Amino acid sequence: LLKQYLDIFSPAVSIPVSFIVLSVAVVFVQTEILLSFQYLLLSILILTLNFDNNAKIAVSTFAWLSFTLNVYGYVSYLCKSFSFKINFPVGQNGLEKIRSKMLANKTFMKNRVGVNNISENLFETNTVLGFSKYAESESLGYLANVVTVLAFVWVPQENSFLSLPWIITYGCCLQFAVGFICFSRGQTFESSSFLIFASFWLIWGGLRSLGLFKTDLGMSLGVGISSFLLIGLLFAGISINVNKIWTSIFLCFDLMLLATLLQVLGINDGYMIERIFGSALSISFVYAFLSSIIKMTYGKEIIPFGRPLKEINKIQKDKDQMLWAPARRASGVRKIAEKLKTGGICGIPSDTVYILVACCNQPEAVKRAYKSKKQAEDRPMSLWISNFRQIEAAKNEFSSLLWDFLHEIWPSNVSAVLKRGDWVKSLGLGESEKYLGRPDSIAMRIPDSTITCHLIDQCGPVAVTSANPTGEGDTTHHAQVLAKLGLQNCDGILCDGPSRENAISTVVDCRDIDNGNLAFFRIGLTPKSTILNIFETLLKRHGKMPKSNTNGITPVNGVFEEEINE
Repeated sequence: LLKQYLDIFSPAVSIPVSFIVLSVAVVFVQTEILLSFQYLLLSILILTLNFDNNAKIAVSTFAWLSFTLNVYGYVSYLCKSFSFKINFPVGQNGLEKIRSKMLANKTFMKNRVGVNNISENLFETNTVLGFSKYAESESLGYLANVVTVLAFVWVPQENSFLSLPWIITYGCCLQFAVGFICFSRGQTFESSSFLIFASFWLIWGGLRSLGLFKTDLGMSLGVGISSFLLIGLLFAGISINVNKIWTSIFLCFDLMLLATLLQVLGINDGYMIERIFGSALSISFVYAFLSSIIKMTYGKEIIPFGRPLKEINKIQKDKDQMLWAPARRASGVRKIAEKLKTGGICGIPSDTVYILVACCNQPEAVKRAYKSKKQAEDRPMSLWISNFRQIEAAKNEFSSLLWDFLHEIWPSNVSAVLKRGDWVKSLGLGESEKYLGRPDSIAMRIPDSTITCHLIDQCGPVAVTSANPTGEGDTTHHAQVLAKLGLQNCDGILCDGPSRENAISTVVDCRDIDNGNLAFFRIGLTPKSTILNIFETLLKRHGKMPKSNTNGITPVNGVFEEEINE
C-alpha cells in the first residue's frame, strides 16, 4: 500500500521527505542515540520504498531493523518506568561525554605545543554590531531553502500541486521568520536575502504549483521573473563583500531564475537546465547549513564560509593585523596589559561602552591617544584606577568627607571631578599629567567592571578617552573599535562582544564638597537621587548639614571626552 501511495506522489517527493527525517535524526543525536538511529532507518526506509523495484529485500531488511529498535526502546522505557534493576541503555546524552573528552584532548594538545590562537572567531559575523536576545537562525533558513529548491525543481510538472505545502511551509513561512530574526540581530544582508527567497518561493512557487506556468501568460510571467533576476544580480554583486558561499548561492539562484525564464518563454530545454542549476543551488545551501550548524555546535568555523572576494571596509582589511584578545580569558587580558605596558593604546570594554586607554606611565602612548581626537584640547582625558591603593599616596590631601564619598560611590559608572593639586604628582603620572583633565580639575573613576579592573590591576592607572572619532556615536561592540579608529589609532582590542550598557555615565563635581556643595556635570545611568542620598548620609555622619544648592546641576559642555561620548 505504501508503495502504491508513493508511486502516485512520484519518487521525487520522497527525497525532500527523507532529507527532513534525516535532519531530525541529526538533531536527536545530541539527545538520544537510539532515537536518532530510529529516524535514520526511517529515512532510509522511505527511499527504499521508492527505489527498490522488487520491494522485498531492502524494504524488509530496514523494516525489521526499525521494528527491532522500536521494541528495544519500548523495553528500555518500561524498565525505566517501573524502576527495574535491569537498565537497557539508549544512549541518552551519549555524545556529551564523547564531546567533553574530545574538547579536553584538544585543549591539552593546544597547551602542550604552546599554541594559543585566541584571535579565532571573535567575530560572529561582521554585521552583528549590537546585542540581540534572538539566537542564530541562519542554519534553519539554509535547511528550509534546500527542501524548497528540491520541491520547486524536482517535482514533475504533471504533479506540481504536490509541492505547494512544501513551498508554503519551508519556502515562505520559515523564510520570513528567519529573515525577521536576522533583521533583529542586525544582519542586514542576511535578513534581506532570506526575505527575497521567501517572496520568490511564495509567488513563483505558488504559481507553478497551481499550474499557471502552463497558461498563455508567458510574457507577463517573464517580466515578473526578470524583476527577481535583477534583484538577484544586485545581491550577487553585494555578496562579493560578504563571503564566498553567499556569492555562490546568488549566482546559482540567478542561473536557476534564468532557466525558469527560458521555460516560461516556451523553450523546452529550460526545464532540464533549471533542474541542473537548482541542484547546484541546493548543494550551496547544504554547504552553508553544515558550516552554520557546526559553528553553532563547536563554537568555531570548521567548514569555512570563505573570505569575501572583495574587502572594502576597515574590519575586513585590517582585522588580520590587529591584536584581538578575548576579554573572558585571563590570557587575553594579560596580552592587552602587556601591550599597554609597552606603550600601546587599546580599545577595551567598560561598565558602559568601549573606551580607548593608555598606561599613565607611558607618556607617548597617552599623547598618542590624546591626539587621536580632533580639537583634543577641548576633550581632556580622565583617569581610571582599579582600587584605592593606587591613590593611597594622595589620601592625606583629601578631606575625610571626600575620601568617604569616593568609597561610597565606587566602583560604579560614576566619574568624580576632583580639584587638581599636588596629590596628582604623587601618583607618578609624569609627562602624562598634562593630558589628563583641565588645569584646575581632573576626572577619576573606578569602573564597575571586573574585566576593566583586572586589566588596570596588571598595568596600573590608565588614561581614558572614548573609542570613537570626535562627533560620532558611542562604540558598543569590539568590531566597531577597529571600524571607527583603524590601525593608526589602536594597537589592540579586548573583545567582549556587545556592550552591557548603551548609556552615558553620571559625572559628579566634587571640587567644593568640603563646603557641603555637590553639583552634576551630567546625569546618566546612576540616578541623581542615589548620589544625593549617599551624600546627605555622609554629611550627617560628618556633622554637616546639606546645602540648598546640593540639588543643583551644573551644565558644562565639553569638559571631559569620557563624559561626553562614553
